[in-house]
Amino acid sequence: MFTLKPYDIRGLKACVYVYASRSVEVDIWEGIQYLVKAFEHHIKTFTGPYDDHKEDLHNEMDREYVEFVVDLLIQARDYEMAGTILKRGERWLQSRSKQTFWDKLEDDSEYDPPGAVRADEDLVTEDREGYDLDPSMRARLAVIRLKLGQDEDADVSGIV
Repeated sequence: MFTLKPYDIRGLKACVYVYASRSVEVDIWEGIQYLVKAFEHHIKTFTGPYDDHKEDLHNEMDREYVEFVVDLLIQARDYEMAGTILKRGERWLQSRSKQTFWDKLEDDSEYDPPGAVRADEDLVTEDREGYDLDPSMRARLAVIRLKLGQDEDADVSGIV
């Protein structure tokens, strides 16, 4: 199946449910590789969730899928990749996938809530408010930052 349609999100989701229903332990990394490849394919092929058709391809990625991949990466303790997928996925969901300059920043200022203060900058971000971040994704981002020992970014998130 994956050799024929490796980016078929519906097929990948179905496989996850089949694996989850079995009592056999599955190598989580093998599954994550397929999920991340499908994520990357959709990021490169479609500009956002409303960009529906390209040739014979259909855009099947949504918030649920991004959350699912992030959750699996957190479960697998790959916090760096989880943070990257979360921020790139959220940007894609907001149809801002071309704004790749955010990837060069080591902090999460892209999603700073209004009034957030960053210690290394000594300024309040009211004048440069970040983009909206879904509350459940903001909580995931705070968990990721705490797990990475980046308490300041977790605190700026407004959750901690």
